[in-house]
Amino acid sequence: MPPTGGVPGLLRKLGLSTLTQEAFWVIAYDAAMNIRTIIETNRGTYATVGVHLPSVFSAVLAAGADRFQVAHNHPTGDIRPTAKDISTTQAIMLGANQLGLYFEDHHIVGPGGQHYSFAKNKLLISAPYTGELST
Repeated sequence: MPPTGGVPGLLRKLGLSTLTQEAFWVIAYDAAMNIRTIIETNRGTYATVGVHLPSVFSAVLAAGADRFQVAHNHPTGDIRPTAKDISTTQAIMLGANQLGLYFEDHHIVGPGGQHYSFAKNKLLISAPYTGELST
């Protein structure tokens, strides 16, 4: 389970907010909210990080999980999502829906530990969790 402060607290504890390059992390967990893995899938520059979607989904599936959140940092200090952050989040949601995975949130953290949640700001509305695909 995430420590007090939830995922934002965990991200600060693990040092995502102190990195000087953008990094993209996947947090995969089970239905009981037990974390299965936290893995960095991509590292970029001071102001950008490319996200390789197969790496994101491989991290979730390799952990034997079907629920996940993603996070990245903005070393520049401005935690507002960019247009690229929004389009990446939309692409992750589309892929998760196709794979039957439950994508819960995308977090952006700044160097001071400030935090932006796509879900809390209604930029990501998760599909209902069913645990299986219907045919």
